[in-house]
Amino acid sequence: MSKVVSHLVLLGWGTVNNGHYVLSQEFGVLSVLVNYSVTGTWLSLAKELQAEQFNFLAILGSAQLLPNMLIYLFVFKLFSLFEQGKVFSLAHAKYLKYIGATLFGWIALNLLYPVFVTMSIRLIGLSDSLSLHLNISSTEFSYLLYGLIILAMAAVMKQAIMLKEEQELVI
Repeated sequence: MSKVVSHLVLLGWGTVNNGHYVLSQEFGVLSVLVNYSVTGTWLSLAKELQAEQFNFLAILGSAQLLPNMLIYLFVFKLFSLFEQGKVFSLAHAKYLKYIGATLFGWIALNLLYPVFVTMSIRLIGLSDSLSLHLNISSTEFSYLLYGLIILAMAAVMKQAIMLKEEQELVI
């Protein structure tokens, strides 16, 4: 939730400072700093968008927010099952599978969204000099590995639950 709030605060009141969106406020002895910076494969696109006078926080930051929020939602639902006293159920496997699938979706987003943004801006005619960005980095490979591990955990958990239920039916 804090990511959403900080994102909205920066969209409304943040300023660009050396390629970062920053909002700094001092209240006597208390100083508050909220910032956002694009890193990794989207950094070159963010710099080009900023040079073309586009709001890279609204364009890129909002897209990065979606997978984060989905993963937080699924983790929250997973922990709410633990809170209910359910430790080993098909719902656990389902939410783990959703987290793994979200990581795969994040890879697709990281690869395709910069191309979509660039093509959209060029087709609409807002810029002729914006270059096409198609980047892959170790981040995408990390998401792939994490997603595969989480999906494997979900499959093993689902199989174990099915075996347990089958075993309970045997007299």
